[in-house]
Amino acid sequence: QTLHLSVVLLDRYLSRMPIKRNKLQLVGIVCVLIASKIEEISPPAIDEFVYISDNTFLKPEILRMESAILLKLEFSLTAATSSAFLVQYLSVAGDERGGDLEHLSHFLCELALQDYSCLRFMPSALAAAAVCLARICLCTQPHWSPPLAQYTQYSGDELRPCVLEMHALFRRAATSNLRATREKYARKSRLEVSSITPPPVLPQL
Repeated sequence: QTLHLSVVLLDRYLSRMPIKRNKLQLVGIVCVLIASKIEEISPPAIDEFVYISDNTFLKPEILRMESAILLKLEFSLTAATSSAFLVQYLSVAGDERGGDLEHLSHFLCELALQDYSCLRFMPSALAAAAVCLARICLCTQPHWSPPLAQYTQYSGDELRPCVLEMHALFRRAATSNLRATREKYARKSRLEVSSITPPPVLPQL
């Protein structure tokens, strides 16, 4: 949830305040800092962010940027993220494969965070599409069940554009230069779901 909120805060700030490229890492670090204070019981200390940046940014600079972001966002720091919706949808979907559906759905949502084209979809739609595509990849029938349609308030037809976009992201992930998410979900603790091969063509939902 911290990751997803960090991206929301970053998008909000950049939409209001153009910044130079050499400050982008600083803004990103501070957005993670702010999000961690909201989402985590024991957020990392600022010194940890100084270390992560290899001392590129020192504590006073991080604190100044934190103040600037908070003021620019007018302290509007909460958001309904796809991750928050996903937790609810997974409770309805069930997971007969012992965690595959959960990890694959989260992987797909994190891929969507990296792609500008996904900003046109509501967070609830991204979460629903992730569950739907994960069920397709895991050969779970039906791909979009009546309980999920009722709970999410999305029909298969309504979800299809979002599922198509996410499917394209999944197919490109294996050759993408953005490797961190793929490597994260290639771990055994994540059931190596990023190594699953998506179908070449999507079936009807």
